[in-house]
Amino acid sequence: MSLRVRLHSGTWILFLLPIMAAAQIDFRHSIQPEKTAKHHNRKIRFHTGFGLEWYSDGFYFHASPGLTYALKPRWHVGTGLLYTYYSYRRAQTSVRANLYGFNVLTFWLPTDHVETSLEFRREYLKIKAGEKLSSRNAPALLAGIAYRTRHMAVGLRYDILFREGRSLRRNPAEPFVRIYF
Repeated sequence: MSLRVRLHSGTWILFLLPIMAAAQIDFRHSIQPEKTAKHHNRKIRFHTGFGLEWYSDGFYFHASPGLTYALKPRWHVGTGLLYTYYSYRRAQTSVRANLYGFNVLTFWLPTDHVETSLEFRREYLKIKAGEKLSSRNAPALLAGIAYRTRHMAVGLRYDILFREGRSLRRNPAEPFVRIYF
């Protein structure tokens, strides 16, 4: 069974908004360097990723909260949870899917605005299509690179363990936005 989420042209605007916000935060960073230095020196930081989308015959929601700990100023480790829900109608069948799991990740910051990451995920998927219920699970090892500001990272990650038909995602590469508090 393959699941397909359709994106309409308005979805790309939602992806561009965090990039525009990152540029604004970076601008404020250059005006107020004393706040940036204090904020970057915290050892433990909360982070989250999220997604929300409505379209003509479906709904998508994603949340992935986590914590990171700064081992050194340029090296961070962390862990988190993830949850994704989507539903849509295909012909006369209603499809609902829940994906949940956990991750362990590490960041290396070669410069103030570049973040490289390596993330191990264990994901579990439950799908209900009409009366049929199925479930699967799979690991994922994601290597990523991002542009980072004081409160946000925007980038691209690639699933090294991706195998067609065995992985839970359709594509090994995916964009991401991570927000830090």
